[in-house]
Amino acid sequence: MAAGQSDEMVDEVIQIQIGGDAALLTGIAKWLTKNNKIDQSFIDEHTSGYEALDAWLRQQSWPDVERGSGISKEEIINIAKLVAASPATICTWGMGITQHVQGDDNVAMITNLLLLMGMIGIDGAGASPVRGHSNVQGDRTMGIHERPAQKLLDSLERVFERPMPQENGFDVVSGAKALITGKLKVFMSMGGNYAVAAPDTSAIQQALTTTQLNIFVGTKLNETMLYPARIILFCLA
Repeated sequence: MAAGQSDEMVDEVIQIQIGGDAALLTGIAKWLTKNNKIDQSFIDEHTSGYEALDAWLRQQSWPDVERGSGISKEEIINIAKLVAASPATICTWGMGITQHVQGDDNVAMITNLLLLMGMIGIDGAGASPVRGHSNVQGDRTMGIHERPAQKLLDSLERVFERPMPQENGFDVVSGAKALITGKLKVFMSMGGNYAVAAPDTSAIQQALTTTQLNIFVGTKLNETMLYPARIILFCLA
């Protein structure tokens, strides 16, 4: 490859509509099963419930799939043909797949697709959810959760010899709503750029000016610290 050039790594790029993941995957699976482009021996030996899935896929109409995904039938079939021709398929996704009301369905359909193709348990294939940095997987490993288990709270009380709050906290969405409606007096950010990362940037920025205290812990300045930052604590990366 000459300097300044790049290799082609992508065969197709499609822009589904928001929330259209499960519909797209349904369309792909529908075409694969109808055209017998699946690994029947793998299905028979390693899975259960195929008949029910196949019957459900047959009931899904193409107009509904197109409307749900925002992608035409022709485009979906083209992707399905690429999947059918692949000797090894990896499905990789980030947090956005699960951060929908239909997040469970999204992951279920990804798994169904891999199982239909026999792409589990072989080299170069399988499910590859991308989560592992400290703000996603690491905090759960440490026990940071807006709805901590009672067992965890009991352990914390035993180790630190002080009572722990028993009320559930806010997740990202409910926390943003509480901030905007003035229910929160103190905002503390452990890294991240909340005002920019949140869906409604202007609303969050305005809400951050109404709190009594904002505390930011980070390795460098970012925009959220301007709305307004009463305490900024720098830490080592």
